[in-house]
Amino acid sequence: MIRRDARGHGESSTPGADYDYSVDEILWEIIDTLDQIGVQKVHFLGESTGGIFGMALAAKFPHRVQSLTVCATPMYLAGRGAGDARVWA
Repeated sequence: MIRRDARGHGESSTPGADYDYSVDEILWEIIDTLDQIGVQKVHFLGESTGGIFGMALAAKFPHRVQSLTVCATPMYLAGRGAGDARVWA
């Protein structure tokens, strides 16, 4: 099992004010982590916003996702951090 904290959450470092919190940047970081440890395909479990990233990962990199489980995942981001972004189910 691999448990990766989102930047600035859990025990990860805070990346700073200039960090690009875009979905694409976060997906590339997930792929980079998998590449660094030599994992080609995962059973991805995402809770809350992690489920949003899981759905995006499966859509953008289907060859890297064996299965996807989401838990307590919103269908879109509302409020301060969302801008106009909407996420599909």
